[in-house]
Amino acid sequence: MIINNTVINKQLTKEIFNNNFKVYLQQDESSNLFKLKSPVKIEGLEFWADFNFQNNILESLKLSIYQSNEPISYSNMFEYKLQDIKGIQDKWLEKQYGRFSEKSTYSSKFNTSFAEIISYIDTKSGETSILFLFSK
Repeated sequence: MIINNTVINKQLTKEIFNNNFKVYLQQDESSNLFKLKSPVKIEGLEFWADFNFQNNILESLKLSIYQSNEPISYSNMFEYKLQDIKGIQDKWLEKQYGRFSEKSTYSSKFNTSFAEIISYIDTKSGETSILFLFSK
């Protein structure tokens, strides 16, 4: 996956990320969790993106479909049908990465060579997102 001309994978270091994204970030470089100020377009869909680093290496990326000025959550979920949003996420992931390896009402899992990818609905928070867990 490429965002802002940067390959997003387990080799992405915090230093390279900061150099390539510093004008788009809400936080300073001392943080390990970075949120972008505005949504990014990836393969036809716009997402809010949260990057999490552990030991200066990208550990995970969370994408939430952009529907309004903030990610879909419990406070605004009544405007949207969460299952519909998850369906959009799942179709997008299938187009990018092929068939899912596991699927249930609230989550779908894709195993790739570079990451475990989970499309999910968190019923407690009302959040619907895609989580990329990068392999070590």
